[in-house]
Amino acid sequence: MSIAVSSDPTTQVARTYGNLTITAQRTIDGGYSLNVYAATSGHRYDNLAYSSPDWAAFMARINHIRNLAAQGLTGDQIADRINQPARQAVDDAEQIVTNALNELAAIGNHRHIRPTMAGAHLANLTAPQQRALAAQHDGIITPGPGINRSTLNALDRKGYGTVVYTGARKRISHLVLNARGLRACEGVAR
Repeated sequence: MSIAVSSDPTTQVARTYGNLTITAQRTIDGGYSLNVYAATSGHRYDNLAYSSPDWAAFMARINHIRNLAAQGLTGDQIADRINQPARQAVDDAEQIVTNALNELAAIGNHRHIRPTMAGAHLANLTAPQQRALAAQHDGIITPGPGINRSTLNALDRKGYGTVVYTGARKRISHLVLNARGLRACEGVAR
């Protein structure tokens, strides 16, 4: 015996299968809704309530619940079976988010290299940049003979350090090398 749903939204059709009563009705917006109750106590199983605008999906849900109820399963057992794929999808999504957050935390707040349109951040160090790295003292490079501010700015853009500005006009005072910059200094001949 199947459930036939009335086209009148105020009419509700109810059928009992095993120890459950399934009620179905047409919604005002043209969809379908079902509720499941314990046949003896009238307890409503909220986790089995379902609505859909799709008749085939609606009937598939009713038939699935009806077949499980006919096997003698309780409403809670049916809900566990029906909702298991959704719970697994939520658990998987939570694990993905946790992994992503852990990866971001592992990266920390170190500075990322800002890409340039011309790809300068990918280019090898130029001779002036190598001279500037060779002239560093305690991880600091200051502008001077042969080391101009544009060279320091280029090293900053390539991710070798951070430029420090001074004054109201924001003039480059010096470059503080980061770990990447210090490693690059080791490979530059003095």
